[in-house]
Amino acid sequence: MSKIIRYILFSFIILSLIGCSRQFDYIINENPVHPQILKDKALIYVLRPSFVGFMVPFKVYLDDKPIGLTKGKTYFYFYTSPGKHIMKTTSGNTTELELDAAAGSKYYVKQTTILDKITPGNKTVFISEEEGEKLIKTTKMLQFIWKCH
Repeated sequence: MSKIIRYILFSFIILSLIGCSRQFDYIINENPVHPQILKDKALIYVLRPSFVGFMVPFKVYLDDKPIGLTKGKTYFYFYTSPGKHIMKTTSGNTTELELDAAAGSKYYVKQTTILDKITPGNKTVFISEEEGEKLIKTTKMLQFIWKCH
């Protein structure tokens, strides 16, 4: 009987480790947050300033790893290591931006909703710091709570 229990426990542990994927919940922060610039990382803001298609999440990936999502009138930020990266946004379509991140730098990415299909699509572009800071004041920040399922 103990062999069966050990086998079940071992199987459960292995399946838990293999089946672990990055999932998250989020909370909305009403106040703009201005994180520190880190000398060894790049800071990237992802902003979705329009309310159009607000119910459809735009999922964001960096080098094929999920890093967050946006809904209408929200933004989030994250840090990444210096170097070349591919940032993808998926919704009704998938867009890609190439990022050559420099340590100690800030980048702002604006997502625009495209309503040409049943499910809203997206367009992503880099914007200036001036425009990015203005948009932060008109949107709400999403804070992610990462968990493993």
